[in-house]
Parts: sequence; C-alpha cells; structure tokens
Amino acid sequence: MEASLAAVNSLKLDGLVIIGGTYSNTDAAHLAEFFAAKGSSCRVVGVPVTIDGDVHNGFVETTVGFDTATRVYSQLVGNMATDGNSAKKYWYFVKLMGRSVSRVALEVALQTHPNAVVLSEDIEQRKMTLTDIVRDLADTVTRRAAAGKNFGMVLIPEGVIGSIPELRTLISEMNSLFSEGVEPKEVAHKLTPWSQALLAYLPALIRQQLFLERESSGAVQLSQINTERLLAELVGDELNRRKAAGTYNGKYATICSSFGYQARCSLPSNFDASLGATLGATAASLIAGGFNGYMATVRNLAGPYESWEAVGVPLVSMVVVPAPGSSLAQAGAAAAAAAGTGSSAGLRPVIPSAPVDVLGGAFLSLQNSLPSWSQGELYSNPGPLQFKGPTAELRTLSLDLERAGHMKRVGALRTKLDNIRALCGPGCSDALLTAALSQVTSLEEVLKVLKTKE
Repeated sequence: MEASLAAVNSLKLDGLVIIGGTYSNTDAAHLAEFFAAKGSSCRVVGVPVTIDGDVHNGFVETTVGFDTATRVYSQLVGNMATDGNSAKKYWYFVKLMGRSVSRVALEVALQTHPNAVVLSEDIEQRKMTLTDIVRDLADTVTRRAAAGKNFGMVLIPEGVIGSIPELRTLISEMNSLFSEGVEPKEVAHKLTPWSQALLAYLPALIRQQLFLERESSGAVQLSQINTERLLAELVGDELNRRKAAGTYNGKYATICSSFGYQARCSLPSNFDASLGATLGATAASLIAGGFNGYMATVRNLAGPYESWEAVGVPLVSMVVVPAPGSSLAQAGAAAAAAAGTGSSAGLRPVIPSAPVDVLGGAFLSLQNSLPSWSQGELYSNPGPLQFKGPTAELRTLSLDLERAGHMKRVGALRTKLDNIRALCGPGCSDALLTAALSQVTSLEEVLKVLKTKE
C-alpha cells in the first residue's frame, strides 16, 4: 500500500480505478482509506468486472464480463447437448467457472436446458451431503435409462466442492493451515482425524489437486479440482451397485469437460461493451467530482440503454466484517497478510461474494423447469455470440428473471401492507388495532436485525 501511494504521488494521479471482483473492490476500499489517512489527493474508485457475477447486491445488478462469458459457455454446452442427443450414448459432465457462487452455472442452465444441474446454493439450502448429490444424479440417470435414454447433460459450478459439508470442513482446515504458513507436505499430518480420513478416501487425482497452486488469498484453488470427474466416477460406482441389486440395467459412459478460459478470451458482447464504457465514464466522473472510496455502477440494466442510470455507491456500504473463524474471515486474513493491512485479530472487512438467491426469480424458474428437462431432450442451443442482427442486443435471462421476481415480491409486500392499512382504518376495534400494532412492531424489530446483518 505504501508502494501504491508512492506510485500515484510520483505520477501525480488524480484517481486510481481498480477493476475486478470482490477481492479487487475490497482492496479498493482499503486503499481509499489508506490514501485518505495519508492525505493523498488521489481518489480510488472500484468497478465491478468479473465473469463470476459474484459482486451482486442492491447496488450492483450485474458485472462486466458475465453476459459475455455465459453466452460463450451456453454455445459450447448447447453444442455438446446437440451432439449428445445425436449420438445418444454419452453423459456429459461439464464444469463451469464460478468460484464460490453458481451464477454462471445457473445462467447457462437457463439458456441450454440440461438434464441436471448441481448448484452450490441449492446444496447448502437442502443440507445435502456428497452421498445425497451422487444419489440424486444417479436417480436421473436411472430414470432416463428406464426410458431407453442412456445419455444426458449435467452442469456443475467449479466451487461446488466447497459447499459439500464434508469437503467444506476439509478445505476450511487446509485454508487455515495454508494461511499460517504450513508447508503443503505437512498439511495432511496437521489435519483433524476426520479430515485426514476424508482426504485419504478421496481419489488420488483429487488429493493431488487440493495441494496445487493456491489463490492469491491463500485459499485452495477450487478451479483446479476436477469436480466433474469426481461426481461422474461416484455416480458410476452408485450405478454399479444398483445394477448388482437389479434396479438399473442401462449403459453409462461419460465425457467430462471443464470450460474456463474459452469464455474469458472472448470478444465482449454488445451489452458488456456498453456496460464497460458506461462504467468507465462513471468512474472518471466520480474522480473528477472528488469522490474517494466509491464504486461505479449502473441501474436499470434490464431496460433499454436509454433508461440506464449511472450511480456512484460508497464501497463501505457493501463491506462486512466476517465472523471469526469463517471461511470469509480466513480469506480476508490471508489477503490482509499479503497487503499488510487488517487488525491484530486478523479480521479484515471485505466485500462478500453474493450467492444465488434461492428465492429469486432465476433460481425458481430453474427449479420449475428441471423436472421436464431431466426426462426430455428440451436442449436449447443459443448459438455463437452475435454483434449484429436481432439477437445481438439480448440480455442474460437471469437479469430479467431476477428483476421481475424481485419486483413481483415487492408488489406482493405492498399489497399486504395495503390490506393491513385497510383493515386497521379509522373506526376499527381496539382489539384489532392492538393486535396489528403488536405484530407490526415485532416484524419491524426483526427487519432491523436482518438489515444490520446485511
């Protein structure tokens, strides 16, 4: 941070724009505070740019890169689904980028209609174990085999391994040891007995990948773990048990793929190009206006370009202090050690990754569609990214679905409030008024607590 200050002073910069995801914008928030404390006139502004789409909250509707990446992935997945429906003899297990959140997998699923999708947020909501996930996938394979369909498509986010309870505990322990500077060859010996047993149980390839080069924060690099191969093999083992028991008589052949840089190297979609240009102009305007520690963002992105609204939001409004011992705290502590910041307790305020909203319109749309997708061949192949023509200005489906779902729930809440107002109008009984005041007061207190936690 001292070196950054020296650089901007040497170059006489008016502003420094930091683009990236949650880690980069967390750094922007800390750097802005540091510059201000040192009396620097250089303003720091963050810009949300990440294909994961994990910078997502009430201020940020989507990030630069998410539209492009999901469209490219959707073409690739659509191509494979078309091939699978033609050959009718392979199960495709495809891993998509997405680190700790499943937004990419969700969007690609909405665009391509696979037979099964494994989402990290769904696993956490349903408290599923590794065995539960394998059985669910095996059930889908078994049902399709009974209909003479020994093929299909399964989508998996790269970070799903960190959402499985057994593996999450193991990875949390490993991240903690890595952050303490323990050498990789000594980590296995310092794990708890349960985690040691789990590590020994995993296939040799997965064990090896857990110790590969780590993230800049010091955490295990989940993108390097072949989760798709792990699940494909475990499903195969479960099907063999079912075949021995006489409950499955199909054929099971798999092709595993991992899509990552195929999308990161793409030319940007028209939407992302426009969003990037708008955010760049917004960042420059914030700096020219003397605003320090802000994020440039844009509202009303689901609408036409003319309705977009450029906004500056204080980065501190997105920052949280993670609970001691949490994975977020461990990642923050590792980043703090690397940056030379953070408190003596090792806690560092961070901008958290935003998971998929399991009550949101996009997720609910997927849940409603999966039963028919799992049994049929309703695959959708959106084709390559277009820059001209009627499909060039399309937006991601989740952007529209989440906005529509959110507004629908806001409307439902307003209707409930209007009903309460009508029931408790002038002339209502004291008993009715007392009951309403009691319930609404309790609700208000609960909402205050939830708002504080947000």
